[in-house]
Amino acid sequence: MKVASFAYHDPTTIPEVLDLLDRLEDHRLLAGGQSLVPYLAFRMQRCRHLIDLNRVDALAGIVERDGRLRIGAMTRQRTLANSPLVASHAPVAQEALKLIGHIATRTRGTLGGSLCNLDPSAELLGVSALHDAVLHVESRQGARDVAIGGWAEDFMKPVLAPGEMLRAISWEPWPAGHGHAILEFSKRHHDYAIVAAGALIAVDADRRITRAAVVVMGCSIAPVRLTSAEAMLKGRKGSVPLFAEAAAEVAKIDPFPDEFAHQGYPRRFVSSQFRHQLGLVLVRRALAQGYARATPHPDGN
Repeated sequence: MKVASFAYHDPTTIPEVLDLLDRLEDHRLLAGGQSLVPYLAFRMQRCRHLIDLNRVDALAGIVERDGRLRIGAMTRQRTLANSPLVASHAPVAQEALKLIGHIATRTRGTLGGSLCNLDPSAELLGVSALHDAVLHVESRQGARDVAIGGWAEDFMKPVLAPGEMLRAISWEPWPAGHGHAILEFSKRHHDYAIVAAGALIAVDADRRITRAAVVVMGCSIAPVRLTSAEAMLKGRKGSVPLFAEAAAEVAKIDPFPDEFAHQGYPRRFVSSQFRHQLGLVLVRRALAQGYARATPHPDGN
């Protein structure tokens, strides 16, 4: 199929983008284009105005600011994969990027594009949840911050109001030496995940867990932080029974609505029961892997 006709806009500054968003109706923002372009080509989405963000240099970059890692919305996924700052403060992100598409898609794909597409099992959405992300949104009327837990308004729909754009994302860094893991199940290697899970774990000298972050993706319309499991882990030494007990919290997540199979999601449609089972297994494995990385053997391996 061919894309329906639209007017193309190519701004170079953030004020230009905000002006276009304020003036134009029925528009789409083009970031990496790895999702939007196929949607337009198959006419799953249409728009009268396409606003290309690729020449807005101010929307890209990675810096440390106010004790957090601030990442521009147009920062390429491959830039994240090669960043020393990300490697030291959020290594789970670089591990997750190895699961996303291929070099070509990571070279074009952006962090902000992934978060705004809001695929329920998107790896970078889960990484952002693990790192207590804050999404910095802006319009001509002003700026506001949205916590990652409130980012999803509905299935694949962020809480962006008319005229707003995602400008940057900030992650809370974790201390050096923490354990991390992210695992997923997909039908083919590097294909879209059906369900994924991630964990961050910090321990003390006695190998007791001092802090944990646990997330499961693909079991709901947005990543779910298993806060009750995190509380359960704190102060205890890792073990197979403990991780199984923590992973059982996945069963308490509201089922993934089956009707989404008829809203552009059939390529990964499986039952809610199967998603919960996958989530339980992947959370348990991620916890075990993260704990093992946080507690190296006495010989240093």
